[in-house]
Order: sequence, then structure tokens, then C-alpha cells
Amino acid sequence: MPATKEEAQKIGRERGRNGATSLTATDVPNDLAFLRGLQRRVRLYDSEQWRLPELDPTVNGPRGLAVVGSKAFVAAYFTDNLPVVDLKLKKHTAGSSIALGPKPKIDVQRRGEMLFNDATLCHQHWQSCATCHPDARMDALNWDILNDGLGNPKNARSMLLAHKTPPSMSVGDIANAEAAVRNQISHQLFSIPHREDAAAIDA
Repeated sequence: MPATKEEAQKIGRERGRNGATSLTATDVPNDLAFLRGLQRRVRLYDSEQWRLPELDPTVNGPRGLAVVGSKAFVAAYFTDNLPVVDLKLKKHTAGSSIALGPKPKIDVQRRGEMLFNDATLCHQHWQSCATCHPDARMDALNWDILNDGLGNPKNARSMLLAHKTPPSMSVGDIANAEAAVRNQISHQLFSIPHREDAAAIDA
């Protein structure tokens, strides 16, 4: 395995679709690609993008699942529709979608809520902000956040009024919630915070 990303590029090694393959030996300890294949995933929309589709997602925010006969119906909260998957087909993709109302308008607040709840913002897509803060509240679990080193877990806090009551984090070591959002996109989601995404989460 190549030691650096540059060496990987020289020999033509590329990160797999959706970022699921380690590029270099140093990626391996932080790579969850070994979990791939342990379950079957059904993509509810056709997109090659790694990040949330820009302002017009087809399916976003799955909240519930019902299987009737050979069909699975997924309740998609943010896009207000029911994608339908025919489980008899070998290729599992959403073949159709049932609209539940008019197409929702995506303003900055709704986009922020979508990003907060969507793991596509995270490297390798395995957690979101809502993983530790369901409904932007606490989950009564201790989490070891990486911005202050390893081995010191803290209880997740409610984010209610967090943007109006600085400082932020459990011990108040970050000046305000805006800085905390950007910090946690880097340290917890292992991603580069894009200005528009972070601003939408702030909204």
C-alpha cells in the first residue's frame, strides 16, 4: 500500500466510490471500509456526489420503513415522499417515489437541518451531527470528542439556545457555537467545513 496520497495517485490508485477505500497505509487505522459488505445498502437516489446533492435532493431524511409483500416503502422526511423499493429485483434501487404533497422549498434553515441529520457530510458517511445530538438535544451517552484529545469522554449536551449562550462545548472551551460547528465538522465528521454548509447548520 502506498505511503502517501501522491504515491497512490502516481500508481493510479483512487479512493473508491463514496470514499470507501483507504488510499494510504496511514488511512487504515481510521478506515471503516472493512465493514463494507456486512449489510446490503439500497441507494434511494442516483447520485455520484459524495456530499448532499445541492439544493434539490430526490430523497433525504429516511425516518421509517414499511415492507408490504415484496415492496419496501421508505418515509423520507425532508423531501416529503415515499421511495418504493421492489425487493424481488436483484438490483436494489428505488424504482418509484410517491409524493406526499407539494415539493418542499429548501431554504437555508431547512438545508441546515438536512445537513445536521445527514451523514453524507461526514467522511465515509457513517455519522452525522444528530448521531450525538438527536433532535439537537442530548442523548445521555458519553462521547470521546477528538478536538481535545483521546480518553476523556463527555456527556453530549443539548444544543437548545447554544448559538445564543456562548461559550460552547461541555467545558466552555470554544468561544461560540459558530466556531464549535466548524470545529466539530473537522474533528468529529473528519471533513473540511464548507462555509455555506456550516452557515446553514448555524441558521
